[in-house]
Amino acid sequence: MGKNDAHALTLLLFDGHIDGIVKCTSSGFWQGIAYKIPRNDLKPDGRLGRLKNNRDKSNKEMSEIIEDLSQIGIYFLLGEDEREGVGGEVVYIGQADKRKNGEGILTRLHEHDADDKKDYWVSDAIVITRTHKEFDLDLKYLENRFCEMARDARQYKVKNGNDPNSGVPIKPMKFSMDTFICGTEEVLRVLECKVLKPKPYRVTSSIVEQNKTSNNNEIHLKGKSGKIEAKCVRKQRDGGKFSFEVNKGSRISLDLNRSCQDKIKSFRYDAIYVDKIVEKVNEDYGILQENVIFDSAYQAACFVTGSNVNGKDFWKTDDGTPLNDL
Repeated sequence: MGKNDAHALTLLLFDGHIDGIVKCTSSGFWQGIAYKIPRNDLKPDGRLGRLKNNRDKSNKEMSEIIEDLSQIGIYFLLGEDEREGVGGEVVYIGQADKRKNGEGILTRLHEHDADDKKDYWVSDAIVITRTHKEFDLDLKYLENRFCEMARDARQYKVKNGNDPNSGVPIKPMKFSMDTFICGTEEVLRVLECKVLKPKPYRVTSSIVEQNKTSNNNEIHLKGKSGKIEAKCVRKQRDGGKFSFEVNKGSRISLDLNRSCQDKIKSFRYDAIYVDKIVEKVNEDYGILQENVIFDSAYQAACFVTGSNVNGKDFWKTDDGTPLNDL
């Protein structure tokens, strides 16, 4: 999106609060409708299930939900699975096409509700459908891309057994679907669903030769604070931006200073306790088991120290020159 692509996202809180049924629509390019619905409301004996079965249209707003959920669409089933370890957030991503009997998404969700294998689905379902029936959705392509994006984001464990078949949309259709995906990413963030939001770090098993400059686009750095000692490689990417790769074997603080921003606390927790890429040595520090890539020197320094520090002062070359002076 560019600077002139401003548009409004409208939230309708059916229960008067964000934890109930929420509808999100856009005044801009996104030709979709999103719902965040608690699982209990989606059960056959829940509010929407009873309303659908009784064909009661006296509640206009609820009847509109039933109408939208009879459409085709994509859905995200959110939950927790303690078998996945600490955190344990999981998601199942599926599609629902129109059936001969006219049923759509809601019927598919009822089938999942009756499936004992979906016992991890304990919280919400995020449902994405279209604003009008004339707007075609390539469900196979969307399901495949959303699964790929969710796995790359690494916020949730994707419970789909196999990668859905993507199909091969024609060019105009692919452009339309990619635009739809961009809008869906924004809407999910507004609904406080981080399924597609990438973590601020990436893990790599690539071997980096320490303390040497491989090419003109790489600078090898060190950071030290007390018992904490880390090595990092600054790499120039396409477009002139830099990435900062903290090297395997670096000593990482396990302490967490109150000054740390919440987002720093969150990704440190994920790295240490969920992704388990830091092996604990004692109560003070652990050893990094993989190379970890960050988009800024600040993020890399905060990850290593557990404190809110200036990355450009923390990281130095072998001769002691701060990154800020390079």
